[in-house]
Amino acid sequence: MMKYRTELVYIKSTLILFRSLNILFRLWILSLLVYGYITINNIKLRSTAGEIMNSLCFHDLHYVYSLH
Repeated sequence: MMKYRTELVYIKSTLILFRSLNILFRLWILSLLVYGYITINNIKLRSTAGEIMNSLCFHDLHYVYSLH
């Protein structure tokens, strides 16, 4: 009876371990996906922000030159 119980505990602990590893693995994949998505969006945002900044600077310079 005791041997059966220890085996059961062992099986349960391995199942819990596998479950936690599975959750960790899923979280890791999710974080990689999120990181990739954010990186891609950052590149897009940077390019759009650069364009906006360029246009703003151009307008500002145009405004400054028109004041003189």
